[in-house]
Amino acid sequence: RHLALCERDVMYIQNEILDILHLGCWKESECETVDDTDALLKEFVSVAVEEKIFEREDGAYYTDKIMGILSLSPSGIDEAFAKVLAEKGSRDATEWLYEYSVANNYVKKAVLDKNPRFDRNGLVITINLAKPEFRDPNKAKSGNSVAGGYPKCVICRENEGLASRNKCTLRTVSLNLDGKPWFWQFSPYGYFYQHGIAVNCEHTPMKIDRQTFVNLLDCVDQFPHYFIGCNATLERIGGSVLAHDHYQGGGEVLPMHNAKIRVPLTLDGFDDLDFGILDWPGTVVRVSGKDKAKIIDACDKIRIAWKDFTDESQELICRSERGQHHSVSPTVVKRGDTYEVSVILRSN
Repeated sequence: RHLALCERDVMYIQNEILDILHLGCWKESECETVDDTDALLKEFVSVAVEEKIFEREDGAYYTDKIMGILSLSPSGIDEAFAKVLAEKGSRDATEWLYEYSVANNYVKKAVLDKNPRFDRNGLVITINLAKPEFRDPNKAKSGNSVAGGYPKCVICRENEGLASRNKCTLRTVSLNLDGKPWFWQFSPYGYFYQHGIAVNCEHTPMKIDRQTFVNLLDCVDQFPHYFIGCNATLERIGGSVLAHDHYQGGGEVLPMHNAKIRVPLTLDGFDDLDFGILDWPGTVVRVSGKDKAKIIDACDKIRIAWKDFTDESQELICRSERGQHHSVSPTVVKRGDTYEVSVILRSN
């Protein structure tokens, strides 16, 4: 009912599950409908361990495997998403995909709902108890590469359905950003509501250049109810997977997006855009306006200026023998027909 399993496929899936569990047969019995997937899977693991079908430590593998074959195929997900998108629009389409990802247990909502959250004076702090951050900058640089080289890293599309990484339930949908193939998936351990990742189909290193702004604005044109942003391409203070180009976003307006302008700015040649430094703990330049091409040009001018900016009196050094130290983290929201780009200045 929740995973769009076709009646015609029930016997086939049944037999697949028997094979996974090394069982020869089964008996039909009365059972009540359960909506709590997490509770159902916990009960399943307990019974299977009791019946000596598998060891408790193998529970995650078997639940992932079974929920994976109960789920629609990747092409089926793409088709269903496209249908909702065409008939009801992007908000309903992403809502459908998110609910599906929760129902098939890829998004661990029961775990996420237990994360502490503090909302005070315009700042939100969440503590993600589900998954630790990558702390090794070398791993981030390599993209947390996978042993054996397949897939090339942990966010490549080849992870979809990969049992060895408990990705049998991972489902993605195809995106097109400025004419290039990308895909979207939700994070199983999100930091905010409907935390998703837009990933380049090509395994290519993260970069921030003019094309980054083009892609981000194209993304909010397609999904105006989401924000989208890119981590800085710097070790230690940047993305945790620097080896694969990707952006992150989702369905929650972050506190920074509601921050007011503290210092208005102007930029020659861009009189029809609004600029300002935000009233925010980090240094953020907001660029807003309706002219997409001019916003892209203005943001790229800011990026280049900061990338090459040095002021040794403030201990700001753009690059040294250890490499590049300055970059930006841009995030974009769309309010009506107005784009707001927050260019966060970063330095390691």
